[in-house]
Amino acid sequence: MTVADTSVLTTAASFAEADAAKLSVGQVAAVTFPAVPNVSATAKVTAISPTGTTSNGVVTYAATITLDSAPAGVRLGQTAAVTVTTAQAADAVTLPSNAVTIGTVAADGTTTGTVRIVAADGTTTTTAVAVGLQGDSTTQIVSGVSAGDKVVVSLDTAVGTSSNSLQQLRNSFGGAGTGGGTGFGGARNGG
Repeated sequence: MTVADTSVLTTAASFAEADAAKLSVGQVAAVTFPAVPNVSATAKVTAISPTGTTSNGVVTYAATITLDSAPAGVRLGQTAAVTVTTAQAADAVTLPSNAVTIGTVAADGTTTGTVRIVAADGTTTTTAVAVGLQGDSTTQIVSGVSAGDKVVVSLDTAVGTSSNSLQQLRNSFGGAGTGGGTGFGGARNGG
């Protein structure tokens, strides 16, 4: 017989090395469970492996994620999806990341880039911008455009070409890295 303490649930999530560099113990995480619809949990990063694992040329780092409380319906060993918030900006002007061409990082740490702004007559102008936080799908624009401006968004297609669409700037941002959880475990005493 195996006795499991399900009052504390943890999972190991793997993060790409670029995302792992932004992780630290104590950061807040959100956990969802594909097998249990509409159930999520808050959690914290409680450990980060000091060594990476390489598979097919991709380096990942394991992090231990501990749930704040065990949600109803979640069982030991179930798959979990983990999102760790590594930085966030309130009331920020954001664009889809594929609308921003990232330029250089200056010695002071600021990042530059460009976007294509669409004028009322339909013409486009390439405009320099200062870039803030960069997430998986959105990028914060610190200066160079304003909320309400229309920009060209590059859309990748399956055949390796791209097309363009228009998008209006939004005021919100949450930068996050994601990791795939391997399943939850509780403290176990064998017997």
